[in-house]
Amino acid sequence: MHPAKGPGLSDPNDHRLFEHLRRQLIEMRERAGGALYLLVDPSLQDPFSGVESGNPRFTLPLPAARFPQGTAPYLLRAGAFGRDPVADLSLQLAIEQAGHSADSSSSTSARSMGAWIVLADDQNPMQVASALARSSQLVIQGERRTLRFWDPRVMDLLNGILDTDQHRQLLAPILSYAWMRRDLLIRVQAHEPGQQDPLSPLAAQLQLSTEQVRLIQLLPDVNLVLGSLEKAGCVHSEDYALDVARNLRAAEDRWQMQEKDDRVAFAICCGIYGDDFWADPEIGSTLSGMQGRQGCMAVVINQLTATNPRQGTVHRA
Repeated sequence: MHPAKGPGLSDPNDHRLFEHLRRQLIEMRERAGGALYLLVDPSLQDPFSGVESGNPRFTLPLPAARFPQGTAPYLLRAGAFGRDPVADLSLQLAIEQAGHSADSSSSTSARSMGAWIVLADDQNPMQVASALARSSQLVIQGERRTLRFWDPRVMDLLNGILDTDQHRQLLAPILSYAWMRRDLLIRVQAHEPGQQDPLSPLAAQLQLSTEQVRLIQLLPDVNLVLGSLEKAGCVHSEDYALDVARNLRAAEDRWQMQEKDDRVAFAICCGIYGDDFWADPEIGSTLSGMQGRQGCMAVVINQLTATNPRQGTVHRA
């Protein structure tokens, strides 16, 4: 499903944006026809700890060594938007956190408001929490890792690299899963459950290819690049996280950039000047002549700003 937003609704402080997105989430729940839950990450701060409500919560049973008590994500039952303050607060938080995604402090910090999910009325939410916890546990190169898909920025990237079966394996018990993108759009993943019981411990687990793992491991740098592009006023593409990850890969594979700063600067330039900015003969010559050398992008940026003054300055992460 492609994201949609009303014209001109890009200001996180615009009440019309809140109303538009609230209607979208109401429609999502009505289409799925189930119960609404929030997926909350309290690892830095629990935004609902001081909210008085009788809404039950169900913590994902994740390894205690990596998730001390009170830091694991949880499902929180939510009522109807406009009637339940928990539901309305979740949207306010999501808008605020996504609207400040360009801040340097948020490039590596978790977002507490992860997602809105719809479960069938007869589903046991604790069993769903257990299934989601299992989905997050991957074995990569012999080591167990946690895929923090409840972070919207992770889902932005996963949405571009997972196929239909992998999405189903990741979110098998869920009828609809929605999260807030960096550009204040809501993305919805909806699917019909497969024939196998998604709550069974024997249900198919998510398997990632070597290429997918490599792209996911680039996520911290992807967030740095996107933060700089937002400061530069660049418009997001449909699959912006995947586009940036691929440009970071190109910096390393095609141009042999060994330094993180150079790779990040290369991806920023792709966002500002176009993915093929290096096709300019002068730029291409510089990159070819300085392959593997630290600071090559400083030279390229000087060339770009000299020949494209109207594009402004490249914001280094």
